[in-house]
Amino acid sequence: CCVRSPGVNGIQAELVRRFDADEPIVDLLHDRADFIDHLLTACWSHFLGAEAERLCLVAVGGYGRRELHPHSDIDLLLLARQSLDDNPACTDGLAALLQFLWDIGLPPGQSVRTVEQCVDEASRDQTVITNLIEARLVCGNPALFQQLQDFLSPQHLWSAPAFFAAKV
Repeated sequence: CCVRSPGVNGIQAELVRRFDADEPIVDLLHDRADFIDHLLTACWSHFLGAEAERLCLVAVGGYGRRELHPHSDIDLLLLARQSLDDNPACTDGLAALLQFLWDIGLPPGQSVRTVEQCVDEASRDQTVITNLIEARLVCGNPALFQQLQDFLSPQHLWSAPAFFAAKV
């Protein structure tokens, strides 16, 4: 339902062919990330149905930077406006999506958080804020993603000097 030609194996073979032809690595990494974006976008609607617009699917880590290396896990933030504890439609859909990714050989590294939980974690840990700064929206509710971005700005969380000092 979600995988259309060339499919996961087809895209992997195409990327290997292009690697062997000495194409720039950065282009291959970006193209792999773009393929995963398209796959996830199709699957997002399929597995979540009407619930898809209540959440957003965010790429973080190397995937967020569009630097998706072969055999790398797919780092995802499943962002919700509020806890999903009382929403079985969302939790069942997310579980099915994640299981599907495992089944097709794309292991996800995922977290499910609210905006408030992201801000709380990011305020305490510079590795979390780094991942979230590099995050990008794949699909879902753009206003929810923008809310997260607004809270992560240097005016609200880490000032540039504090962030730099933590990184050093």
